[in-house]
Amino acid sequence: MNTDLTKQNRKYFDIMDGSTACLIFVVLQFIVYKIINAVGINSSFTYELFSVMLQACFIVCVIIVAKCRKVNWIAASNFNKKISGKVVIYAIAFAIICLTLFTDLTTAFMAMLEKLGYNSPLDSSSTAQYNQITNIGQYLVAIITTCIIPPLCEETLFRGAVLNSFRGFNKWIGIVVSAFLFMIMHGNPDQTIHQFILGIVLGYIAWETKNIWVCVLIHAINNFIAITITFIYNIYSGGISGDIAESA
Repeated sequence: MNTDLTKQNRKYFDIMDGSTACLIFVVLQFIVYKIINAVGINSSFTYELFSVMLQACFIVCVIIVAKCRKVNWIAASNFNKKISGKVVIYAIAFAIICLTLFTDLTTAFMAMLEKLGYNSPLDSSSTAQYNQITNIGQYLVAIITTCIIPPLCEETLFRGAVLNSFRGFNKWIGIVVSAFLFMIMHGNPDQTIHQFILGIVLGYIAWETKNIWVCVLIHAINNFIAITITFIYNIYSGGISGDIAESA
């Protein structure tokens, strides 16, 4: 058998692939942040543009690793699997349950942090941007930049590359590591509990189903519900709810 051909057609990620993808991700995000600092965010357009650039880093790093390491990243990430209508219904119900339960956990966690002296940055750029979602046009843009692009890009790195690199090694170490990185790379203390537990849940589902589309769907619905509630809240009250302003 031609070993070069076998390596070129490799349909799985190993630990080296997952680790390298994370390192490349950090470098790419550092470069994008440098660009943001140099240019500045002075409009909704630039905010959304840089947001998309930051999200693109999640999937670009995986593609770079796959290209250099000769991996079929579509197959290795389990993007080549189909998803049934029944699974879609389960995903919707599961996302609603998770968001409901995790919101209470987030509230409790924030209360604990506040007792320790932490103050939530309610004036952060992302929260301020959510506060501007007051018409259907802004809402549709938010659907694309929050509910479609992030779930697809983030799941590719965390559940596609990182988690799958642990197959054949250890299931729960892979799930916990991918969830921890998912939490850390968001860099948002307000949502630490939400992101970590959601990462555990998504990691378990991805491991058992070997179908990343299920995780992308749950992640997308989670963000969609948060954005939709925020949009409705903004219209009827002119404000924003801190508990739901940030999505995963």
